[in-house]
Amino acid sequence: LARKKKDFEGARPLYASLMSEYRDDESVRKRVRREIKDLVLRFEGLPAFETVTLDGSPVSPESLLGKVVLLDFWATWCDPCFKQMPALQKVKQQHEGKLVVLAVNVDDPALGRDSAMTRFLESAKIDVDSLIDDGSVSMLYHVESIPALVLIDSEGIVRYASTGVHTAKELNDRIAGVLGGS
Repeated sequence: LARKKKDFEGARPLYASLMSEYRDDESVRKRVRREIKDLVLRFEGLPAFETVTLDGSPVSPESLLGKVVLLDFWATWCDPCFKQMPALQKVKQQHEGKLVVLAVNVDDPALGRDSAMTRFLESAKIDVDSLIDDGSVSMLYHVESIPALVLIDSEGIVRYASTGVHTAKELNDRIAGVLGGS
């Protein structure tokens, strides 16, 4: 952990230096921001949050410790999110009992989120636990676009974070690496 902390603290001056050196190259600056975000997630581990599932059951980091967890941040209006849902369903079934799959919905509650979530999940034929995010969970995981995935090992350490649509094979490859080490 001491080495991890030293690496993490050493990243700050490196970040400042790279952002200054590449101030005119937005593609490099974007990659540096993404890499630093991933480093922060790996160092900080499972952030504290409290939320509920669509059926009202409470979920907190404490309830997830000791389990490998795949968080999928999504919204009902997001076509790529809809396209990714079958892959989530497949990995949930393939890793039943070894992996917790949580679909974290980021829709605006003022727009009838709960009924929209139910319709969306039924039309996609998806049976995964769906969390209701008031923005705090996605903020803690630095989610800037959706769909976004966060794979967390049984010790609460983020092992993978990514945006975009993933196939079941891509997800299984990542999950296998974490399950093998858990």
